[in-house]
Amino acid sequence: MKIAALLVTSAWYLMSLSLADPFSTAPQVNHRQQQLQVNESLLRPAFTEKSSATAIANQEPAKLDAKVSSNWRQEMLDDVNNRRGEDGLSPLTMNDALNTMAQNHSDYQASIHKMTHDDSSGSLGQRATAAGIKWSRLAENVAMGGETVAGVMSQWENSPLHLKNILGDYNIVGFGLAVDRTGTKGTTYWTQNFAKTF
Repeated sequence: MKIAALLVTSAWYLMSLSLADPFSTAPQVNHRQQQLQVNESLLRPAFTEKSSATAIANQEPAKLDAKVSSNWRQEMLDDVNNRRGEDGLSPLTMNDALNTMAQNHSDYQASIHKMTHDDSSGSLGQRATAAGIKWSRLAENVAMGGETVAGVMSQWENSPLHLKNILGDYNIVGFGLAVDRTGTKGTTYWTQNFAKTF
């Protein structure tokens, strides 16, 4: 099953994607089409707080970078696992292949100046398979905007589809963060990749 939605809150754009077992024989197309129709209104970005968006977009990259700590991946892992712990779920382990995959995806989004779940390396499933991950379930959260791990995590945790990915049946995770320094002057692109491995 593949679920996609775009949520706009202030200067944040968020997207969520889940892929279940690629070997499942259950019909998936109709559900995906239905889900996309249900979320169609969320797919049209429209800022309601233009001043907040402009303020973040116009920040100098150096100032934006200074707000992201050097150990941001560990902070994000801790936040994800703390939230999972609140629901009695097992902690996730950070995975180098997923970190690389997520970083490449954030870099790609920054290079095209927009969020997406597909990139030049293909879909989430294609990217994970190419990275050598033996997966039975995958999910991806992406966000555009925000200056801190706590800020982006708060946005994801307050979105049902993103929270579903954070609390999903996975055992490894990877994170990416890139800053678009052209045109949009320092917009951040965050990626979380989740996988359940064999």
